[in-house]
Amino acid sequence: MTWTLIEPFAGSAAFTFHMLAAPSPLVPYQGNKWKLRHMLAPIAMDLGFQRWPSRVVLNDLGPWAVTLDVLTHHDRRQLMIRHVGRMAAEDPREVFDRLQGAQVPESPVLYAAEHLVLERIAFSGKAVGEIDARWRSPGFNATSAYGTEATSRFRAINPQIPALLKRLKQWRIVPADIQVKRQDARELHQDIDVRGPTLVYLDPHYEGTTGYPHGTAGTMEGSLAEAHAWAAKGAHVILSERKGTVHLPAMGNDGSPFRIRRTEGLTILGPK
Repeated sequence: MTWTLIEPFAGSAAFTFHMLAAPSPLVPYQGNKWKLRHMLAPIAMDLGFQRWPSRVVLNDLGPWAVTLDVLTHHDRRQLMIRHVGRMAAEDPREVFDRLQGAQVPESPVLYAAEHLVLERIAFSGKAVGEIDARWRSPGFNATSAYGTEATSRFRAINPQIPALLKRLKQWRIVPADIQVKRQDARELHQDIDVRGPTLVYLDPHYEGTTGYPHGTAGTMEGSLAEAHAWAAKGAHVILSERKGTVHLPAMGNDGSPFRIRRTEGLTILGPK
């Protein structure tokens, strides 16, 4: 079946990339739904969305908009990998100090490379932002940057910029017509046509959780209004929220800084 997948709050687009058969996420990222992919994908299948989408629309207000556009074009991704390779050969602290607060590059390819490197060594997987056209990282994670030996509680961690480089070289997705936008998610439904079977996955910022440098505009009521607006255009909608008509098992806390315990709920709407 030919169908469209739309993510108005894409972030690292973990759900979309899973639906396009990506082998793994490229970097840890706050709020991403990779760990819930095997619960979300069957729900999409039950709604009639089998296999992978042929058309994808991704939207994000932050740096991910540029990075996703580069990642989803093979030639640009290969050029970006070269830039990451050069940074992987440097001392990670020196890379961080050079990029933190520096003006973001005009080249989308270099921009994406710097963004992914900063995100991979960011403190606790928090969001790297672009403020006044300059990089803003939540802090330097020395463990991710340099790695650490195994302990009785944790496995060894390898230096993560070289690991990112290796993962990028191996990363593949199923080909699709992918459009990436960078605008207010609340306005996206006004600009995107719903053509044929369409699934919209809304994953807005959860109230009461760590915000994003580029803003966390919106409320739960606003997100529900967006969900209904997409449904009115003829789309199926899955809205991730803390409360909902469908409840998912909470992600546990196994000692990893990237896993937190929280309630996960879904609201599911059909076309109106």
